Amino acid sequence: MIATAIPATCFSRSRMGILLLFMLLHSFLCAQIVTIGTGDLISQHLPIEPLARYSYTQQLFPATDIPLSGSISHIGFKYQISSHMFFEGCKAWKIYLGEICADSLSQWIPVDQLSLVFDSWLSADMFGGGLPGSGWLVIPLQQSFHYSGEQNLVLAVDENSSGSGSSDDDFFCWTHSNSSAIYYQSLSQN
Repeated sequence: MIATAIPATCFSRSRMGILLLFMLLHSFLCAQIVTIGTGDLISQHLPIEPLARYSYTQQLFPATDIPLSGSISHIGFKYQISSHMFFEGCKAWKIYLGEICADSLSQWIPVDQLSLVFDSWLSADMFGGGLPGSGWLVIPLQQSFHYSGEQNLVLAVDENSSGSGSSDDDFFCWTHSNSSAIYYQSLSQN
């Protein structure tokens, strides 16, 4: 079985970051698309682990990598999905955003210090390249988040579907210079 490749429960720190796209609306009421990171690394467990039934990740994006302040209204992740199992098995997401002064993630940021900005199921039309396919998963946030631009941005993603995808389903990441991500995954425990 594919699922046996994942330990029942994992916790790890990572120097990887996802390719993140988000839209900022600043004082001129103009939408600005900001892309953070470039790369083609896969199998980094970010923003979710498609092989796990449940996963939770937190990632840190330095303020120096984000050129604007303003309201974040959408978040996007570059994906490569090969299976038909992914959509049904990995579509219940909660997304949180927050700001912190810390330059790395050595421990979990308590969820009550973050703002819940999305709590729903993904829809097929959010996947710009279709499913299966490759492209950008762009998620319109239910609650926009005001980013001050003065501190580092924290992104947390909690995937709560009881199914899973396949080993060929993944999101693109890049290497970052500090411990910028931590993750938890499990086949049985949410």
